[in-house]
Amino acid sequence: MVGTVPLVGDLLMKVMRGGEILGAMTLSRFFAVHVLFLPALIIMGVMLHLFILRRVGPAGPWDEKKAAAGSETFYPRQVYMDAVVMLGVFGIIALLAIFVPFPLADKANPSDTSFVPVPEWYFLFYYELLKHVHGPLEPFATWVLPAMAVLVMLLWPFLDWQKTIRAPASRPVGMVLAVLFLVTVFSLLGISLKNLYAVKRVDPGVAHGQALVASLGCIACHRIHGTGGALGPDLSFVGDRRPDREWHLKHFRNPQSVSPGSIMPKFPLTDQELQDLTSYILTLRRQT
Repeated sequence: MVGTVPLVGDLLMKVMRGGEILGAMTLSRFFAVHVLFLPALIIMGVMLHLFILRRVGPAGPWDEKKAAAGSETFYPRQVYMDAVVMLGVFGIIALLAIFVPFPLADKANPSDTSFVPVPEWYFLFYYELLKHVHGPLEPFATWVLPAMAVLVMLLWPFLDWQKTIRAPASRPVGMVLAVLFLVTVFSLLGISLKNLYAVKRVDPGVAHGQALVASLGCIACHRIHGTGGALGPDLSFVGDRRPDREWHLKHFRNPQSVSPGSIMPKFPLTDQELQDLTSYILTLRRQT
């Protein structure tokens, strides 16, 4: 996206990447931006907001009669309301962290070509928009439109000719524009979510287990869906015949322990490899 900016696009890309290509320097720079610079900008923005709020006072209620009756003070009422909302948000986040934990995903695997990188849900509407804009219009979507959106939000207080009218019902043009914007955003978000859930995803552990079957030469003795040898049992639907995960783990650790007389050799596999191999074997089922 940055590379489409005229004149300085290539320079900005190199600065963000830390070189010509993506690498460790790119991650370091993005980490520094998100941990140091963006929080500093947010803190300065909050300080500026509080300074302006102290100078001009809170906006007050929408109703003109109530607003004319007297403006609210910053302390203690505004501070109290802010503190209550902050405490409520903190409580909700704490409860979600305790009762609905969000575990980390598997470690990044550069060799996993099945991974599809997508932004977080709140950027999916823009991600979907970029899919449909190509050719000469691409710079408009990649930097002109975001720049215009930021500028409009920053300059809106100065451009608004109805500063004294705050009731939503008295501002039909603004409300219609806001509704159209929200409809567009949520429509693109819905389309993007629908497309993402339609993509068939492969568990990295299952993919690694399938790769282990190929690298260990298992199909020299076992047949899987018509491919492989016939010296050992057919594994095409072994997940239906033996759905017990622990049995497979014991079998892969030491085939003789669960199948006395088996000619299958004992492979020197790590615990993670055993888990991944078992995950793949258990997917070998009849399609329902």
